[in-house]
Amino acid sequence: MRADGSVATLRLSARLRRLGLWLAAAGACCWLAAPAVAQSSGGGSARYRLTFEGTWTRTATPGGLPGNAHFSPLIGAVHNDDMEVWRSGRTASPELEQVAEIGVNKKMRAFLERSRPQVLEWFEKNPGRGGTSRTTIEFEATRTHSLFSLVTMIAPSPDWFVGVSRLSLLDGGEWLTNHEVDLFPYDAGTEEGTEFSLENTATVPRGTITSIRGMGKFTDAPMAKLTFELLESDDPDDGEARFSGDVVVTPTGDTAVTVSWSGEWAEPERGTLSIEARSQKTDWTRLVTVNAPDGQVRIDGLETGVPYTFRLGAEKAGGGLEYSEQVSATTGAYSDECRAGEEFLCLREGRFEVQVHWKNNERVGDYGIGRSVPVDVSDESGLFWFFNPDNIELVVKVLDGRAIDDHHWVFYGALSDVEYWITVQDVVAGVRRTYHNMQGRICGQNDTEAFPESGVGAGAASTSYSGSMGSTGVDLLRIEALPFRPAGVALPVERDGHCEPGPERLCVQDNRFSLEVRFIDPNESNPGVDPEKAATVIDSLTTAETGFFWFFTPSNIELAAKVLDGRANNGHFWLLYGGASDVEYTLTVTDTVTGLTENYTNEQGSICGMVDTETF
Repeated sequence: MRADGSVATLRLSARLRRLGLWLAAAGACCWLAAPAVAQSSGGGSARYRLTFEGTWTRTATPGGLPGNAHFSPLIGAVHNDDMEVWRSGRTASPELEQVAEIGVNKKMRAFLERSRPQVLEWFEKNPGRGGTSRTTIEFEATRTHSLFSLVTMIAPSPDWFVGVSRLSLLDGGEWLTNHEVDLFPYDAGTEEGTEFSLENTATVPRGTITSIRGMGKFTDAPMAKLTFELLESDDPDDGEARFSGDVVVTPTGDTAVTVSWSGEWAEPERGTLSIEARSQKTDWTRLVTVNAPDGQVRIDGLETGVPYTFRLGAEKAGGGLEYSEQVSATTGAYSDECRAGEEFLCLREGRFEVQVHWKNNERVGDYGIGRSVPVDVSDESGLFWFFNPDNIELVVKVLDGRAIDDHHWVFYGALSDVEYWITVQDVVAGVRRTYHNMQGRICGQNDTEAFPESGVGAGAASTSYSGSMGSTGVDLLRIEALPFRPAGVALPVERDGHCEPGPERLCVQDNRFSLEVRFIDPNESNPGVDPEKAATVIDSLTTAETGFFWFFTPSNIELAAKVLDGRANNGHFWLLYGGASDVEYTLTVTDTVTGLTENYTNEQGSICGMVDTETF
């Protein structure tokens, strides 16, 4: 993602900037639900988990993606047959027009609020940035209110949107259990325009809502997908309940935290809750048991300056525990200037301090603190190694996005699948964020709400700001990676590799492997200009097995890649790459000894890497 001192180069129009700021503000609320009305005495009820997943890639729009491609905050409702939010072939309401044209939910929100008792429950949630963003919502339905409607803008666009209208959650009198719905584009019929742009004239006379699947910019590929998962039903034999609720962890002094919870976790019928934590020195350990209605508890006796990951557990009817989302926070009250030493990385003229703790769960007692590697090409990016100075494991950067949403942004890209915690602190505002990676993942994150300029919320970690999956402002896509630390002694590399290093070509393993990257510039909107560009190698950071690329400016590291010699383990060289960028790119790797070439493509919106231990 491009954001630097010259963020104006993002080419955002004034109207788009205003929209972006509004979306950031909307994201702060992240989940709104109207109280459910009383259920009728004759019907059952069900609780669902809804997953929204964007699939807006170049498969759906082969002409390319706009630079700010995203979906506006989702808004929808569970309702009865006496109302509708929208319907194909009808004239768009003023409420739908505002959503479809500028992605603002204010009118729709007011409409749903005043539509009781037809509306059982309404909801609103920001899915995050990018065309492949993903988020979840939990909601209730009853037999009298079993219809589901949702809408979100395809942004930017004249008046295009995706959604569902009056989808029944009952099939032959039975609740749907696991149900998927592909979402295709619609035109609201309120504005002219054929490009991904917000600057358009009104349609006169107004048209009707029309499917534009396979028309204009769009193919027959879906733009997004909804998945409905039945969690709980009061009908017989429909399984066990699952629980939801907000969890917040706030450091309290040097050796304590306060854990707070709300929502269903605080309901009296939950009974006794257990609070568990893990750190680099311990696996999940029960710290305390509390009564659910208490809402919070202080936990003392922790180590200072150490990141912990917490979760709540509630007993299930059939035995065992059901767990909450995991929330991470770092203890300690330090709030001075960025500290010196290889345990700390100082970015943006020392305003931000970064520290990494890691844990190798494959070997008991194998843990430590990441060693920082400042880079001479950037004051906003830096590196960390865990096991060997030549083997870089993480890229971390703090970008100045204040011109867009009044926040500093945190991005990191992973070249390691061990468990680790990243603690980033704004030493000026005293705000701290902790990000946790479980072993087996090789994904980075981008948190565009990490550090508000106002400094509000110092010290607290929650499911909204801790870097957990699905959080507002945080995009995280995962893959399960094979362990990739070679065992035994590596075999010698053949010396007849003939990769020739260049500005756009990285050569590693004694010039045996050639790595090149092509990316799609999301800021290129001129249809006569090829948006595909070549990434540039950062020469000063290249080691024998690892290298780095920049896309837009030399100070902004976007991609890290390395080739390890794992032949003593499985007879192959192992490729690992990790992105600190969510743009679309293709990494081409060639073994110049065997001539084998493989392409690895990252879709726009993803910030995951990959481990390939078999190809080479």
